[in-house]
Formats: sequence, structure tokens, C-alpha cells
Amino acid sequence: MSKNILLPQDLQEFAELFEEVFPSHDFNWKPYPNRWMGLCPFHEENHHSFNIFYAPDGTLVYRCFACGKSGTVYGILKQYTEFWEDTHEQKQQVKKKSEDWKLRELAEEFVKDAKEHLLKALEQDSVETYHLKRKIIPQNCRLSLRESIEFYGIGLITESLISEWEKRGERYKEFLRKADEKVKILSKAGYMIFPYYSFSGNLISLKLRDISSSSRTSRVLKLFEKKTSAYFGGLGFLRNWLKKTEGWIYPVIVTEGETDALSSFLASGIPALAVGSANNYTFLLEDKLSEFGFFPIIFPDFDPYSLLSMGAGREAIVKLYEERQRRK
Repeated sequence: MSKNILLPQDLQEFAELFEEVFPSHDFNWKPYPNRWMGLCPFHEENHHSFNIFYAPDGTLVYRCFACGKSGTVYGILKQYTEFWEDTHEQKQQVKKKSEDWKLRELAEEFVKDAKEHLLKALEQDSVETYHLKRKIIPQNCRLSLRESIEFYGIGLITESLISEWEKRGERYKEFLRKADEKVKILSKAGYMIFPYYSFSGNLISLKLRDISSSSRTSRVLKLFEKKTSAYFGGLGFLRNWLKKTEGWIYPVIVTEGETDALSSFLASGIPALAVGSANNYTFLLEDKLSEFGFFPIIFPDFDPYSLLSMGAGREAIVKLYEERQRRK
């Protein structure tokens, strides 16, 4: 086992730590938003009773609901890795993890409030006009922009939103200050927020677009320094869509940018995800979508990296088909 063991930052890294600690065990993970389920490494079983999830303070914890075994990420590191010690470096990791969690928790609250402000702004037509100018709203839509906002959690920074947050208390002011240090524009009204999530459901970053500008440029507020694959939409969005459609298995549209995903969703009524950059296509298509029974319809930009995603999409469909054949 590597001596350079780092504190896991999310559920996927926590799952990878368990796989490193129990290399001969098949966990057969089933990822869900904010919780992963697997086969317990502490007893023999055929059902997924083993859960990894977040405690209220953001600590990664595990619990088997069959045998009762439970603990925290720190306990696993101390018990099963001979190289984990309470060094200054590792204490700094724990402190940084706690700070990251608090920032993300406030960011999720900010996105939720910004969504309500965006829905109110629709009554003034400014947001709809912006989307019409960008040709995001097709001529014939199966869905309303309001419905898409609800599903994706898109938001709008307004002067009244900033004012509300400044009045709520010091921790809210601190969030605005920290966010402003990173992107310089969060305290300015008129920016739309597009939230990007990891596939396990964690808010990773916020992409900000100025609705008063015709420019295609955007700013990104990253909630973690560590590079993590993030998607506009993601597993939470897909699961909400499955609930709406009473569990039917659907194709999913995959685009590079969130505005392309939004316009595709509005026009077709088919759930659409944005990968954010061409490099994220392969991870999503080869390793994730087929696990949940979705097959991709890919709308790549015409550049080399995006076009390579067509091959990854084909592999995902083949993998899904072969898995279904085995189940018959």
C-alpha cells in the first residue's frame, strides 16, 4: 500500500480507499447522490447492506445495516494503513476538508436561493430574452424554461439576493467574500449560475454567465482545489427525471457546454448532461452512464477531443447491450 495516503475528499475516493484496504473484495458499488452502497467487506452477503455517506458535519462515514459495523474515514485510515499518523500535514488535510465542506454547504444554499430569484426574474422577461438571444430556447419546445430551471437548479445573482445574504450573518458574508476572492464577480448582480456536480451528487463548481453581455465567456467558482470531474446535470438530475417518467429507461443527450444541454433538453424533452470540457466525455460515457441503464446521444463540438467521444459513446452502448443480454 502506498505511503502517500491522502484524506479522501468525496464518496468516490472513500470507495477507492476501501478497495485499496480490501483488494480481494468485490464491493460491486452502486453510487447514489450523497450515498454509495456496496457488498460489505466485514461479512459475507449477497445484498448491498454496506453504505458510505456523509455525517452532518461532512465527515465521511461507513455503516453496514446487516452486521452493524460502522466507523469514520479516520478510523479506517488508522486501523488499516500503517502509514497514517497524526502529523501536521494530515491535520492540515482534515482542517482543509472541513473548510471545503462548509464552503460547499453554503454554496448549495446560495444556489437554491439564486434559483428562486431566477424564477422571480422570469416574470420580468430578462432571463428569457437572454436565452432567446443565445438561441438556447428553440422555436418549438417540449418543456418550459421554468421547468428546466427547476430540474437543473439554475440560478440568478440579483442585488436583492446579495443584500439578503449580507444581512443573514457573518458566515454568509464570509462566503461572499471567499467567493469574490476566487472569481471577483460574485457580488455583482446579473450573473446566471449553472451548478456542476460530481457523478456522486456533490456540488463541485459554479459556472457564471453575464446575462447583460452577448459574450460567450464565463467564470468558474471552484469549490475544491483538487481537480474532479463535474457535470451540468448529473446523477441527481437523471434520478429526478426517472421519478417524473415513472422509472422508464431513457437515452441521455451528452454535450460539452451547459447551454447546449439546456437547449437540447428544452427542445427534445430528453435529459441532457454537459461534461464541461471535451476531456470529461470519456469518463462519463465509458464508466458511468451504462451503470445506470442510460445510453448516450452525443452532440460533440467539432474539435479532435470531442469527436473522439463518439468512440467512447459507442463503447458505452455496447457495454450496456452486453449487460442486458447477460441478465436475460
